[in-house]
Amino acid sequence: MLFRSVRTAMFENNAYRYHTPDNAARLASAGVDVYVSSGGERAGTRFLGFNVALAVGHGLDAEVALQGITHKAAEFLGVDKRIGRIVPGMDADLVIWDGDPLSSTAHVEKVFVGGTIVYDASKHRRRMVKK
Repeated sequence: MLFRSVRTAMFENNAYRYHTPDNAARLASAGVDVYVSSGGERAGTRFLGFNVALAVGHGLDAEVALQGITHKAAEFLGVDKRIGRIVPGMDADLVIWDGDPLSSTAHVEKVFVGGTIVYDASKHRRRMVKK
């Protein structure tokens, strides 16, 4: 008896039908600029870190991924004269981590928005009480 391979209908006529987790790494290795997004207009930025970590976990170089969400993304959007790099005279919102921001064990230490600190983890940690 001859069996045919059956594809699921979910991705049959969809833009994702050729998606594989290593696409970003494969494109970057072919010389294509890679930009990682949060996943859509309604997703906000809460999935950006996850999507970057997913791409890196499937072979995308971490430095290439970081560029794809900072200065390369700013260049692509035409706003690289104002944002995308940490240099004097440019606008910057910064997050300082206690480790690799792509690690699931890293924690945010400080957040600066427009040069003003808006979050400092040391002020929110529970203090250990010595007995």
